[in-house]
Amino acid sequence: MYTVKNDKGRYAMHMKLLVIALAILTSLQTQGAFMIADFSSGKTLGAITTAGVTVSLSSNENGPALIMETAPGVESPVVTVAASNGWDLSAYGEITFPIMNPGDEQLSVRCRIDSAPKGTGGSKQEMRRNELTMKVDPGKTLMFRITLTPMPVGGTMTDPKEFIGIRRAPYSGRYYHVDNIRAISLIVNKSAKKNTAAVGSIIAGGTPIPPEKMPDKMFPLIDGFGQFKHRDWPGKVHSLDELRSNSVVEAAGLKTNPRPASWNKFGGWKDGPALKATGFFRTEKHDGKWQLVDPDGKLFFSVGLDNVTFGNFTPLDDRRHWFQALPPEDETHRPFFNDFTGAISRYYGGKKVHAFNYFRYNLFRKYGENWKDLFTEVSMQRLPAWGMNTIGNWSAPEIYSRGRLAYTPTVYTSGPIIAGSSGHWSKFKDVFHPDFKSNLITTMTALSNTFNDPWCLGYYVDNEISWDDDTSLALATIVSPPSQEAKKVFVGVLRERYGDIRRLNEVWGTAHDSWNALLGSTNAPSKDKARTDLTNFTGTIAETYFKTVRDVLKTYAPNHLYLGCRFAWLNWLVVEIGGRYCDVVSFNIYMKSWKESRTMSARAAGDKPYIIGEFHFGALDRGLFDPGNVPVKDQAERAAAYKRYLIDALNDTQLVGCHYFMYIDSPVTGRWLDGENLQVGFIDNCDTPYAEIVSAAREIGDTMYSIRSGK
Repeated sequence: MYTVKNDKGRYAMHMKLLVIALAILTSLQTQGAFMIADFSSGKTLGAITTAGVTVSLSSNENGPALIMETAPGVESPVVTVAASNGWDLSAYGEITFPIMNPGDEQLSVRCRIDSAPKGTGGSKQEMRRNELTMKVDPGKTLMFRITLTPMPVGGTMTDPKEFIGIRRAPYSGRYYHVDNIRAISLIVNKSAKKNTAAVGSIIAGGTPIPPEKMPDKMFPLIDGFGQFKHRDWPGKVHSLDELRSNSVVEAAGLKTNPRPASWNKFGGWKDGPALKATGFFRTEKHDGKWQLVDPDGKLFFSVGLDNVTFGNFTPLDDRRHWFQALPPEDETHRPFFNDFTGAISRYYGGKKVHAFNYFRYNLFRKYGENWKDLFTEVSMQRLPAWGMNTIGNWSAPEIYSRGRLAYTPTVYTSGPIIAGSSGHWSKFKDVFHPDFKSNLITTMTALSNTFNDPWCLGYYVDNEISWDDDTSLALATIVSPPSQEAKKVFVGVLRERYGDIRRLNEVWGTAHDSWNALLGSTNAPSKDKARTDLTNFTGTIAETYFKTVRDVLKTYAPNHLYLGCRFAWLNWLVVEIGGRYCDVVSFNIYMKSWKESRTMSARAAGDKPYIIGEFHFGALDRGLFDPGNVPVKDQAERAAAYKRYLIDALNDTQLVGCHYFMYIDSPVTGRWLDGENLQVGFIDNCDTPYAEIVSAAREIGDTMYSIRSGK
């Protein structure tokens, strides 16, 4: 139903404030712009279609807004603004509009833009569809900003099937037929209750982006330095002389821009309050804020880089024609080739992979035979000069063991899996199997050199575990075979609770003849009927996991912090349980700001210190094809986004650190494990720093303790 409403009745209070806020944002958009939808009259509603949404207009002297009210339980409530003949937006560089959430729960909003070749009607076969998602917290207004990158011209589009083992291929990014934008859709997340969103004017503006020219011949596409052959950009290496001269220029820069003067030797606040010095990193709540305290008793905010390593290998099998020049596989170059098993990419999964590391090869050509030591030394100078006081997860022991920067060794659990479980990286380990604990003890024993090292900040254990919802792990257990240790424990718990199998059958709606029959069954019960038992046992699994890990860590490394498991997907129950056992609770939050994260906003672990284990920003202006989880327009926007993220973190009372993923760009042709080929690094594959984000990080490093203290 379409209606037009004024500032009366139930809309009067919050909608007036809402529209004022949207009008201010809209007024900043309109100079030299094209109005796609201004929502100023009922005529606009004629171009709108909806599914699971009721729309209305709200307006006063400050400007118009489209009010979206979603129906409860609808999978993907959507509003679409369409143009019967398409919009020609070739004179503009972006589409922008503000969106506000006046409700009391976070909204996830996807903006989907459909475009088609000029002169076509936009059939399903012709349509090109791109999406961008933003999280809008209660009471907040965010600006959607969609860069209108035109479709490449010239050449011939290569069949995507030829780009094997790579997550994103060249010329496969967010391109639009900018002269024929057919529709703009807003899709809101499913919710059990009605949600409201308010959308301001949708405007095209900004400077148009010139279309990129495609090569006549795509292969080979990688030059002798591991760079994309068919583009040029600032900082691209064209010769060995350039590669080597870069190190001379950088060395001079590091000399004139050393570590911040406000830091002590650990990177803590030299002139800040003096707290108890224990000789190791610890946590303390000081002046109403959770803080890390360094071994000398100074306040410490952990700013770090993940993957401080010697780069990634990229597969060669079935792709050698991609590469313009590879060295011979002789004694000199053997360190740059390797074989791997365990790939999870679609093409190389289950195969033995022969691979090459361009980054290491470039280091060899840049620094000479002693390239590992020289690169390590340069890295140890770079990080503090760039405002980084921590070497983050997945970093090379040869680098972090130098004793000059705080570090977090990599720890993973291992052992038999719960057969019925699933997961992005791996299935869930059976925490009741004795190998789970014994394997972790073996892993920790191998890290004995870190146990009494004051530079060791603590241990992340595992990464981005697929906890799923509050019942998933218990359901996975009950459908596993009878030999599963976790299943034996679960059936024992149920037997103790119900006594008679018939009582369980009544509650679950099942017909098991005996407890042994339940143990042998691999059928899933009704989630709704068995929810209480499933939730309780999922909690038992989580508690056993965190308690076992903590007990082992504190037995072998009692002076160091347990930094959690780096949550990536929200499970309120598990986060709360993790908070009981972790010294610091960690999250990987890939958003413009951690404030957009429902995971962090909820503070589900309670009054605890939190740390960001991963975040990043990427762009497509430096020869790679995937801008990662949080794409931005270019390197300048990467720098600005980094500053915003860190400033938001420094001003929070519970966050004690942020670790950026990652030090080095992915290989252009994808890493061997999963084809990931991201432009998110602080340095590229020729070991050249990205000046813009380095400058932003240095600025934060110089000022972070004054920002955190509010002084």
